Amino acid sequence: ARYNLALCHRLLGDVDQARAMLEAYRKENPKDERAAEVAHQLGALDEESGRYAEAAGEYERALASKVDAALAVELNYRVGVCREKLGDEKSALAAYARASAHGDRANTYRLSALARSAALYETRKDYPKALAAYRDLIKNATDPEIVVAARERASELQSGGAKQ
Repeated sequence: ARYNLALCHRLLGDVDQARAMLEAYRKENPKDERAAEVAHQLGALDEESGRYAEAAGEYERALASKVDAALAVELNYRVGVCREKLGDEKSALAAYARASAHGDRANTYRLSALARSAALYETRKDYPKALAAYRDLIKNATDPEIVVAARERASELQSGGAKQ
């Protein structure tokens, strides 16, 4: 009941109460089947508050629990976002790579991880890896706008539009 009440508080925007209830739930039920989801919720609260190091830690804690493949993709993507915001591109790229390895090629978080990877590879001037990420987006994205944007960027990279 405490977990469900915490989710209700979160939906109502009562972040402090939601956090307190989730932390109390975790303390009372440390090995509960919802351990990953509790860490996921706490990570989201931290991320929304701009506490990226704490959020990444919670997402990684969730990943260390038993999670299904789809949730693992989302959690790895979120770890990547947090690490990127902390300026740790290497860890962000590693998290994005784990998210991108998911079998469901059209998974939204997988595609988002590819897009972020492509952008980071470009900032690092690693154009072959950026191009590979764009090609994956072109092949697997279902949103026409994403496909068009990836095609345009890939074309620019192929024609030497990026300063190499």
